[in-house]
Amino acid sequence: WNLKAELGNSVEESPFYRVLHAPSTKMVVMNVDQYATALLRAWCGFEFYVTHSCGKPFLLNTRIGPLQEMKVDTRIEEVWIRHMFEVLQDLDIQQAQATKQSDLDMILEQLKSFKGTG
Repeated sequence: WNLKAELGNSVEESPFYRVLHAPSTKMVVMNVDQYATALLRAWCGFEFYVTHSCGKPFLLNTRIGPLQEMKVDTRIEEVWIRHMFEVLQDLDIQQAQATKQSDLDMILEQLKSFKGTG
């Protein structure tokens, strides 16, 4: 494997970017733990950003099911939804990590102009 060649020299050349922009990609599902730590990895945060910028659905799947599809039928679900909402409010891509500093720098540069909706 030539990982450097696979990832390319820009985020637009990365497999993540190309797959997410492909017409065959209809949505993205990310499995997250109770702290959504996957979103603290730079490439995972980048996947969220690219999915959002493509206008495709992004589903966060938790241990009790997809977060966006949960109904508050029980106290457990209510507490879980509230907890996940609080965790997601505190996420900051500037705190993300990557194995390679150059990947992190490239991703953060790409995301610099992103304005959230919340």
